[in-house]
Amino acid sequence: MSEDIAKYGSPAIAAVFESNYRRTPRVEMTEMLQMLARRTFYARQWSLLMGGYPLFLSPFLPQPFYAPGRDLEGDQGLRQSIGQNHWSMLGNYLGLPAGSVPAGLSQHPEGPKPIGVQVLGRRWREDLVVGAMIAVEDRLGTLSRRLWAKMAVAQVSEPA
Repeated sequence: MSEDIAKYGSPAIAAVFESNYRRTPRVEMTEMLQMLARRTFYARQWSLLMGGYPLFLSPFLPQPFYAPGRDLEGDQGLRQSIGQNHWSMLGNYLGLPAGSVPAGLSQHPEGPKPIGVQVLGRRWREDLVVGAMIAVEDRLGTLSRRLWAKMAVAQVSEPA
């Protein structure tokens, strides 16, 4: 993808990919085949686990959400943003359908941050993942509406 990113991507996304390329070592074919075999092993193990559970609910991040644009702030920013997405990477690595939905806001010294939950499903069961995400929003409400309401109140209360 590097050629397309260089040609069509913004300078910001090109910088993110360049930083990610630097932190990701190149692998040779033998090592790649070993890695694919390991992935197949883990995918099978996960499929056996999911045989007893139709869905798996996890946090989206194991820490408070990072600031917007954090992935653009060099290697440290990339490590904090992309490098902390353990649960998201798991779904991608195993080729599982997954979705993330905001579940609330937590208060931090630098301001409120979203709390997201991720729903992982069995292979080919995107319908169950989407249904679970809808159920979360039905139960907790749509976070974007609450955020927009807070923003409107903040704009009204700011001095002119």
